[in-house]
Amino acid sequence: MIIVVSLSAFPNTINAAEKNPKEMPAEVKSMLTRIDEIKAMDKSSLNFSEKKRFVKRFELLMLN
Repeated sequence: MIIVVSLSAFPNTINAAEKNPKEMPAEVKSMLTRIDEIKAMDKSSLNFSEKKRFVKRFELLMLN
């Protein structure tokens, strides 16, 4: 039983070791850059409706 469990877990560790977490697609990098730009913006001068519209646009960015 222990051998069967250990053999079934072994391929998963090999697959995990092959992937490099530092490699990100260009699309993800551009999205992260855009998110950082949005976070750095001064949103204090926006009124309620502008903030609401801003949040919706940000949510759409996150869904794409």
